[in-house]
Amino acid sequence: MQLMNNIAEKIRENFYVDGENGKYLEYYENKDEILEGMDREVFENKFDVNVHRTSDIDALNYPIITFDSEGSPDGHLFDKHSTYDDIYKEAKDFFLKK
Repeated sequence: MQLMNNIAEKIRENFYVDGENGKYLEYYENKDEILEGMDREVFENKFDVNVHRTSDIDALNYPIITFDSEGSPDGHLFDKHSTYDDIYKEAKDFFLKK
């Protein structure tokens, strides 16, 4: 779990991820954190949970990191099996560097 949190913090240090350009990074330890701020079905559709070989958020490999854009119908989801290089590469393409 600490690795995913470290990746999220590293991205936060180097990129604008809190809506400055309409783009966001979120870190979730478990599904309860997701459901505090978003409807289950909306989350599952937005982040195409089925791509991650599961039918719903209950079976995701937590913790997870998501990248999202305002007004966009979809987003990026990374689970604990994603590599630092893959997540950081996507961050470089998705977010504006500080």
